[in-house]
Amino acid sequence: MKKNNILYHKIASFIFLYLLIGNSLFAQDGVQLEKMENYTLEQCTEFALEHSADVANARLSHLSDNAKVGEVRAQGLPQANVNLNLIDNYKIQTSFIPAIIFNPSASPDEFAPVQFSTKYNGSVGLSVTQLLFDGSFFLGLKAAKTFTELSEKQITQSEIQTRDGVAKAFYGVLITQEKLKLIEQNEKQLDTLLFQTKERYKNGFIEQIDVSRIEVSSNNLKAQKMNIQRVLDLSIGLLKLQMSLPPDAVLTLSGTLKDVNLAENTDLNIDPMNRIEYSMLETQKKLNLNNIQYIKTGYLPTLRMSFNYGSNTGVGTAGDLFKYKQNWFSNGSVGLHLTIPVFDGFRKKYQVQQAKFDLEKTENTMANFENGMQHEVYNYAVQIKNGIDNLKIQERNMKLANEVYRVSKIKYAQGVGSNLEILNAETSQREAETNYFSALYDTILSKISLDKAQGKL
Repeated sequence: MKKNNILYHKIASFIFLYLLIGNSLFAQDGVQLEKMENYTLEQCTEFALEHSADVANARLSHLSDNAKVGEVRAQGLPQANVNLNLIDNYKIQTSFIPAIIFNPSASPDEFAPVQFSTKYNGSVGLSVTQLLFDGSFFLGLKAAKTFTELSEKQITQSEIQTRDGVAKAFYGVLITQEKLKLIEQNEKQLDTLLFQTKERYKNGFIEQIDVSRIEVSSNNLKAQKMNIQRVLDLSIGLLKLQMSLPPDAVLTLSGTLKDVNLAENTDLNIDPMNRIEYSMLETQKKLNLNNIQYIKTGYLPTLRMSFNYGSNTGVGTAGDLFKYKQNWFSNGSVGLHLTIPVFDGFRKKYQVQQAKFDLEKTENTMANFENGMQHEVYNYAVQIKNGIDNLKIQERNMKLANEVYRVSKIKYAQGVGSNLEILNAETSQREAETNYFSALYDTILSKISLDKAQGKL
């Protein structure tokens, strides 16, 4: 019972914010959904994958990374610019030159103020540059493509997390529904017993205290039923949250707990390549290696070609700026520009060292992941084995408790048993049912977690 209360409070706190915020958000967006009736696990998962914000964002990130590849590729294409400048030198700067240039008799220490610029200057030109060789460009392009590979795997990771969350929430609803069905059956049994007990009291066969005991038990059962109903509502709310549904959406499920294969898993396949996390680490390793090569290409020279063509002018009045044939003079140039790195203060040397350390950290993470995956798979396999064994015990206990309750009712009806005996049997019956479903849910969760650990989701 304590375990159920903890689970109830966890689900309640998790759903509260969703219910508080979700209604206003979906109301603002005007989302209208048809009734989603008899949805299977596959349909719930498919809907969640289509509407999950995390999956959608992962896909958008992948598209953004694809655009990043185009951005890097653009650096290797011709870069062209048109430049237009019109300048009004409303206050021309004054320069000083030796006065002897204008006056041979002037003193050598004497300078004459002069103004060289015209009042209006103008220029227009086209400049084009083309990268001919730069080792870092090609490695940068390779790194960008590798990064898109990583973002694509992040989509898969988001989808796996969505599948995991939906499956656990889905079976949580089924478990709670089965609990509710059983408690409704128990309620009918106890109501029948209460009616019979009251009749016997009216006929003077038993005392009032015998009726009161059963009424207390009946009230407790009704309170437990209301509690399970609230847990069911919250469980459905949690499933809606995992599916990105608004809180007021109508959702009913199709499926039974018998659909879950809880046979002991003897195929403990442990292949890290089946796990998307390990695949992402491999991609990260490729990025680390590429980064080392990228830094080293900084030692190589770069070669660019440039082309420039334009016209410029300098006139005294603004109107002369538009007399192109008279006052504008053409200019142009073509050039090759070679840059050879000589010494950078050992900057790239230390950058390479840092990149190598990052590579070692990735390799250590991969090795640790392999080891952790083995423990993870074996642990969940043991949990499933223990869960199946416990499930058999609890199923046996539930059958025995039902039989004890049945026999107690017969004895009570024949007047050879007490109502305390039947109430104790009813309490044991409810406890056995609770233990059975708790064991069943724990085993199902272990099965889902094992599939995820083996990379089967």
